[in-house]
Amino acid sequence: MTEETAFSINPFRAFIRHPLLSAAAVFILSLSLCTIFLFYEANRLQSLRQYNALTEMLAIKARLEGMMTSHSMMLSGLHTNVMLEPDMDEEKFEMLAKGMMGHSTQMIGLSWIPVSQPESNTLSPSAERTYGHSMPDLSIFESAVSRAIDSHQLVIAGPNQDGEKRYLYMLLPVHYQDALLGIVIGVVDHTAMLSRSGVDSPNLPEQVALRWLAEDGSPAVVFYGEADAFSISSVQLNIDLPSGRWQAAVDVDDKGWAAAGFRLAMAAALGIVVSALLALAAYTVASSYARREQAVQSANYRANYDALTGLINRNFFSNQLQQAINSHSRLKRKFSLMFIDLDFFKQVNDTWGHRAGDELLQELASRLMGFVRKSDVVARLAGDEFVVLMQNSESATQVDLLANRILAYLNQPYDIAGQKLSISCSIGIAMFPDDGQSAEAILSHSDTAMYAAKKAGRNRVTLFNDDMRDEAQHQLLMHNDIINGLEKGEFDVYYQPIMHMDTGTVEKCEALIRWCHPEKGFIPPNEFIGVAENTGAIRSIGRWVLERVCQDFNRWTDMGLDLSVSINRSVSEFYPSGSHREWEDLVSSYGIDPAKIIFEITESLFMDGNESPVDELKQMRSNGFRFAIDDFGTGYSAINYLRNYPVDFIKIDRSFVMDILDNAQDRTLVEVIIKMGKALGIGVIAEGVENIEQLQALKVFDCDCIQGYYLARPMPVEDFIHFCNAYRPGELGPAEPHVEQYLEQQ
Repeated sequence: MTEETAFSINPFRAFIRHPLLSAAAVFILSLSLCTIFLFYEANRLQSLRQYNALTEMLAIKARLEGMMTSHSMMLSGLHTNVMLEPDMDEEKFEMLAKGMMGHSTQMIGLSWIPVSQPESNTLSPSAERTYGHSMPDLSIFESAVSRAIDSHQLVIAGPNQDGEKRYLYMLLPVHYQDALLGIVIGVVDHTAMLSRSGVDSPNLPEQVALRWLAEDGSPAVVFYGEADAFSISSVQLNIDLPSGRWQAAVDVDDKGWAAAGFRLAMAAALGIVVSALLALAAYTVASSYARREQAVQSANYRANYDALTGLINRNFFSNQLQQAINSHSRLKRKFSLMFIDLDFFKQVNDTWGHRAGDELLQELASRLMGFVRKSDVVARLAGDEFVVLMQNSESATQVDLLANRILAYLNQPYDIAGQKLSISCSIGIAMFPDDGQSAEAILSHSDTAMYAAKKAGRNRVTLFNDDMRDEAQHQLLMHNDIINGLEKGEFDVYYQPIMHMDTGTVEKCEALIRWCHPEKGFIPPNEFIGVAENTGAIRSIGRWVLERVCQDFNRWTDMGLDLSVSINRSVSEFYPSGSHREWEDLVSSYGIDPAKIIFEITESLFMDGNESPVDELKQMRSNGFRFAIDDFGTGYSAINYLRNYPVDFIKIDRSFVMDILDNAQDRTLVEVIIKMGKALGIGVIAEGVENIEQLQALKVFDCDCIQGYYLARPMPVEDFIHFCNAYRPGELGPAEPHVEQYLEQQ
């Protein structure tokens, strides 16, 4: 590929191969961005000055409006008093005014001027009552007095210059039943009020200017500050007074530019420095491109190779297998696929530790690589599962002989941590194209042959044969029937009640799937569950059963039944990792308390060496779901796993309950399991109880719950609801004395 082609495909990758060019381009681009930034920064600073000025102006407005409202309220208070007592003497007026003005620093005088005669609108200055600052001649603001009397409202006059100070006059007429009694006047120190409002704040670029606004909104004469402040670029706002409005303004144009210019100069210098640093970074990045390419190759290796053994992993092997199929199909040649699985490898980990197990896997991989040809492919699929793809294998007999030689070689003792360790293998072989013409088929059939070797006693080689093909065909047909049956509604869920021994009440039930095939009739679960687990259809069954149970659960709950329900879960349903979240979401969507759902699992979940399902189980238990171990006592080292992975219930397998009266070993085992459950705080449920004697024996052993035909057979949901409504606790009766005596004698 030429450089021009590379650039057209990925211009960035081609560009960064030139460090100096990359650095120059980054410098120019960064400097351009800095220039744009400075332009917008200058505008931002101007906007910031306007915003700061507006903030200060709003504070001034609030203070002025607040002070004027306070003065208005004071004048209103005086208005109320003189309306009640218009003839109050001067002493009483002085005391009243003094009390009102006690806390005000701007209201410096109060006056009351009554009318000369009742029913007259003529004020009598000679009868004036005054406290504080003396009143000027009323003729000065005669028009304001007239407006106040005519409007019956407060009028503000001024400010008027009196010496070095300016004063505002607040005039409020006093009427009683539309008859004028007089007028109250307040004198406000306008100079002190403006100073207190902050119009001379150092945070403002210029002094504030103030002017009256006429009732029609037109501006009047400026009474504070300079008229030039009311320019287009100035910040202006209106101040609402108890009577009338003022307008305030401050000009911020081109003010404070020296400080802003300094900030912009600093920003420009910083932009140059940053541009230089970015150019240096670009040069460094371009220089390290080769190292990053190497890192990508390392990541690709980790994605395609097993970190422990160095063999290719399942992902890469899938590609290799498909390539082998394509090439051998084109050349009409054959190849063989060996599926190798260690026998009892988990016991190695449990006994010798995981480090010894890892060393064993590494040594076994080394032996395989040393035994096969360079053209052959060796891969580690997962755990202790390996595959060998033997190119150009024309004879199944020769492949069988070679596999037995590999088996003998792998069975030789391993030197692990200074100890001799022996382990056997089971090998299954499938031939292409005789045993499958697709990657999935050939891999699945070699796996089937390997499991056949294990069933036959382990430590042997088994070739995929016609019987296995027939079984595989049968499983494929059964798989298709299962999927079609789920779509066509051929499946149903039956419920078998579980009784609590102490109370005699039905507190739980187990959900059991039933299949009525339209042609084959009733198909027992043991004929299709295993197939579903092998083909993966078990996950579809599990989802369908869980949703159906949720629907039935809400149905009987609405009818007043309070029951928990057990649902069987296969080990296969815990794969892929994270499947439990789908179950949790489904239960949550139906609004069901997780504590009402009990998932029944088998001990094999704890025995395959994979911690992922166990982690999911722990996560679900922390979210409220409960778990029971089904068929307890039939698995390997059951008590050990029960101790390490606590659950909520254990279900004694029916094979032990059947002969509890006649078989001393089964009776002892049942009693021990019950006592162990009591000691660990785990509920014990006995399955397969079919007569009163078995029930009474379990009662003597203090078993928690029983399930079986003696109580009730599995039944459809309608019959189950009817059963629960009709059932009465204690109908099965207490334990008979002769049963206790019989057990003691045994």
